[in-house]
Amino acid sequence: MLRLDKINVNIGLIEILKDVSLDLQKGQMVGLIGRNGAGKTTLLRAIMGILPTISGELSFEDHDLIKMPSQKRAYLSIGYMPEDRKLIPSMSAEENILTPVWATNINDWKQRLDWIYKIIPEALDLKDRPSTSLSGGQQKLIALSRALMVGSKLLLLDEPSEGIAPALTKRIIDILNNLKKEGFDNLPILIEKHGDIMKDAVGYYSQFSEKKSSIISEEKLQKNKFVLATIHRQENTDDEEKLRSIFIGLEEIHKTHPVVLPIHPRTKEVLNTLSIHPKIQMIEPVGYYDMLELLKNCSMVITDSGGLQKEAFFNKKQCIVVRDETEWVELVTNGFAKVVGSNTKMILQTFHTYKDLKNDFSIDLYGTNVGEKIYQSISQLIHS
Repeated sequence: MLRLDKINVNIGLIEILKDVSLDLQKGQMVGLIGRNGAGKTTLLRAIMGILPTISGELSFEDHDLIKMPSQKRAYLSIGYMPEDRKLIPSMSAEENILTPVWATNINDWKQRLDWIYKIIPEALDLKDRPSTSLSGGQQKLIALSRALMVGSKLLLLDEPSEGIAPALTKRIIDILNNLKKEGFDNLPILIEKHGDIMKDAVGYYSQFSEKKSSIISEEKLQKNKFVLATIHRQENTDDEEKLRSIFIGLEEIHKTHPVVLPIHPRTKEVLNTLSIHPKIQMIEPVGYYDMLELLKNCSMVITDSGGLQKEAFFNKKQCIVVRDETEWVELVTNGFAKVVGSNTKMILQTFHTYKDLKNDFSIDLYGTNVGEKIYQSISQLIHS
């Protein structure tokens, strides 16, 4: 159905995907797992034609996607939900849902819209509201509805639960489960709550990271004397005002506490385009062991990453979230993180509050031995 054979994709001069292959069959549901900057979003953008494929083969059914303009791919019944939602501010929720109809002239759009409202009744309740009045979670539901309007054969969802409250995350999972019942696939499914597998991964690989990484000595960093920052999310990189405000805050902090930022390729490209040259310690993208050592040895984390917020907690570091919302509200309510958006003043105020704060990280928010429990549940599902 969807086939990728050794595709290569660059952003600017930086190689992001190298020899990536994937063979996705009808009825399969596949998840992409990887660190920030690993290329998950880049892969979906390449499939949609938003980013050019340098080499390799990319096909859907009998169609060569590499030779097909991006705007034509929706005609193949491929639906795409970008990570940053991309709703049109001047339109209502329903008008946003219907934009693929106007682009592709879907004949049965009324029946399809009714079907979407059936499986996502919240979208029906929101249909007349301006998209600018919707919360982040509500915008996700509308973006998912829009993808479903055209995506009857293939649905590409980029971070579908990123940046929303746990209750809405569960709701989106329920919707995806209902899609199975509607014929998207017939695989058995079991949902259980065991905790976060990321905690196991951080604990396990942290045992080896000091031997595997020399990042601290290479960058001449002192333990607990620097701030680790990452900025890569499109809601920040695609908004010049937000991006400048965040980096003004980072530069101000850097005057007294070194700010170390592994630069994401997208962020680097945007900074160069805007001629922004932050006076902080920017380094090349790092691997997992290097990132663990940076987390273990920093004094604090400033990020717009979802995963890094949790990894900061696992490493007993306070986290400043430079986004307008977070999916990990438990970190905020328990005092381990604060959402400040791109507000320079809030970034600096929170930094000065956190730099002398001694917090108790012993609370168990994400379970223990999660991997083993997940394995047991999968075994139960297979043999049931």
